[in-house]
Amino acid sequence: GKETTIELAQVVDEVHADDAGKRDLLLDRDELMLRHGRLSFPHADEQGCPDGLALTSWATTQVCQRLNVPASYFKRCPADLQDEQFNYWIDHMGSNGHTHAPKAERWLLRAKDDTLRGVLTERYACLDNRDVLSTLLPLVEPHYQVGWYALTEESFHLRLLDPRLAREVLPRDRLVAGVHLANSEVGKRAVTVDAMVYRLVCSNGLVRLVKGSSLLHQRHVSWSKPRFEASLRQAVHEALVHGVGFIERMSWATTMG
Repeated sequence: GKETTIELAQVVDEVHADDAGKRDLLLDRDELMLRHGRLSFPHADEQGCPDGLALTSWATTQVCQRLNVPASYFKRCPADLQDEQFNYWIDHMGSNGHTHAPKAERWLLRAKDDTLRGVLTERYACLDNRDVLSTLLPLVEPHYQVGWYALTEESFHLRLLDPRLAREVLPRDRLVAGVHLANSEVGKRAVTVDAMVYRLVCSNGLVRLVKGSSLLHQRHVSWSKPRFEASLRQAVHEALVHGVGFIERMSWATTMG
């Protein structure tokens, strides 16, 4: 995460830079093999990874979910034992009641350079960080500020503040309404939008509004840009309305006190 002042354009640049080396492979499950702890598949050398793909911790967890193997146990195993278990269970999927996966199942492998970031089914609809940002940017007013953001292998978080929607509820204690947007490109979370209030007096700045559920919860299944844009626009608007309402209630409570 970044604590220093940053422009939204810089966030966009970082997200685009992070895309370098990313690619998706849709492969039959039966073509996959674990060799020396790395996922190998036919024509891997043509994909620039002749030694296969090294699995992130999250990708390993997803593989274990697909194979119905306890991830905490699998991760403790030495590489040769991991190879043996992966290759055994991938051959035995769909039999002996271990899993109901069809024999011809295909896996969507999300890679970056020679690292496997995520393992999804072919039903997974890629709604990536750049897609979320490109949909968000036309909806964002020029005066919005980035309160904080974080970009990791597994997820993306962005907090936008509207400095026009701010109030001092106590001397030198200023609250600002904002929006918290989150996404994951590797199946860890849906795209969500939450209302939030930023408290400038704090170093971490955050007071989260608990609304019971997110204002937007877009799963990575079939989605269309126009529908997503309409939902995102509505969610951003509602987040700011909720934020202002929270600030007003706080202000009223402190004056009544």
